[in-house]
Amino acid sequence: MPKIPTASRTRTVTATPKTRVGAPTIPPGQPFPPRANRPPRPANQGTHQRPPALPTHGPERHPRGEESDIVHANCNTIFKKADQDRRQLTSQLKEAADTARRWDLEKAQLQGKVRKLMSELNESKQKTQELEKRLDDATLDRTNYVSRKEHEKILKDLFDASSSVTKMAEAEIDASQNAYISTLLSDSDVAQGSWLDQSKQFAMLDNPAVPDVNASTFSIPDPPALPGFDDYVEMP
Repeated sequence: MPKIPTASRTRTVTATPKTRVGAPTIPPGQPFPPRANRPPRPANQGTHQRPPALPTHGPERHPRGEESDIVHANCNTIFKKADQDRRQLTSQLKEAADTARRWDLEKAQLQGKVRKLMSELNESKQKTQELEKRLDDATLDRTNYVSRKEHEKILKDLFDASSSVTKMAEAEIDASQNAYISTLLSDSDVAQGSWLDQSKQFAMLDNPAVPDVNASTFSIPDPPALPGFDDYVEMP
């Protein structure tokens, strides 16, 4: 037997909002009016409506296969350009690496040349110092010694002086011998015969009292043997 609906015995009580006496009645769902000298309260973001979605192209305008082909073509173009850029950059990097290796090789060669030049420079400095020292020594020797012309002049003066002294000594010896011999001989002896005949009588050569005529009365040493002027080497 079907159930017949009956009225509910519970009462439905609707609560009415309490308001002050004289306050304006605001219908539900309407915001409160702003108070004086107070900025308005920002509205709730949830109450704003969302912007409508952009219309999408339906399949009737751009079919899925044609759109895929367009995207694929664009991707291929981008990939080809990226691959071309990659190859270009790789080539540039390779050239840069080759250039860097070449520069390193040239740098090593230049460093070797610089070391060689520095070694030669040090050797030249040492030789220069040695030459300067020898030059100083030669200058000192030049100040201490006379020149060749001065040597020749001095030797010539000594030779001339020794020659004149020798000649004077020989002349004095001859004069003294002649004077001594003349004192031993008288006028009568000179008148009698020749000197050879009287030599046996006086026995002058064998008489120890009579000095030897050929002997030198003065003890004069022999002059030193002077070398020729051409035998001297060139003086500084």
